[in-house]
Amino acid sequence: MENSFSKKKHLIALMLVLVLLIVMGMMLLINKKTYFGGRQLCVPPSYIVRMDDRSMATLLDLRFDVSHVLIDIPISELLPHGIADAIVGMKDRDRVITVEMQPIKEWEIQRAKTEHTYHALWKKESPFYTDRIVISDENSGNYFVYPKERSTRWYIFSKFPDPKLEVPVDRFDFILASCSSNPTNGVFNRDDAKCQGSYVDNGVYVVYYFSSVYKSKVLELMTAIKRKLNIWQNC
Repeated sequence: MENSFSKKKHLIALMLVLVLLIVMGMMLLINKKTYFGGRQLCVPPSYIVRMDDRSMATLLDLRFDVSHVLIDIPISELLPHGIADAIVGMKDRDRVITVEMQPIKEWEIQRAKTEHTYHALWKKESPFYTDRIVISDENSGNYFVYPKERSTRWYIFSKFPDPKLEVPVDRFDFILASCSSNPTNGVFNRDDAKCQGSYVDNGVYVVYYFSSVYKSKVLELMTAIKRKLNIWQNC
């Protein structure tokens, strides 16, 4: 009888120790901080779509080191109140801007800046670009550049691509975004395209994905995203 009672006491003590360890572990996980590119990252959990390559050496290591981040930001937090709702063609799926972040090495930055595709498009040096079409956007002062009349891929430039002028060395100085249009039921509609813009900031390559309904608001989007990420990376 005493032996049975002793076993129960040991079992209860063991269970209490396990519960205590679980509680301590959960508290440590809750207090862990996420770091990206050497800086603490404070993105609200509800905005996070995915974080890759979290490294956790030990339970007592109070940090996550992340190498790839994918987040969704409501458009209402990026454009002034009422602007998005006033855009013609707005769909529910367009109310979130997806942003991707990953570290980039210096040689990768240089390669991205001088990508030859954009040089040829500016200069009309390729047979694919001799008949390109450039349309001025009166709402933003930017330019929509179409390699051909029915190109499914097109670009948003901040500068007019005059072939007589030198191409800016850094493509980030004039390429705001690239867009892809998919014909629907044989109808070619550039107003229903998927676009992506990008920039490099402090060794971080940032790509943001948006609908072409915002094609006249690209600069505003990029500026707002930079401001938002700066807050989350300096918390």
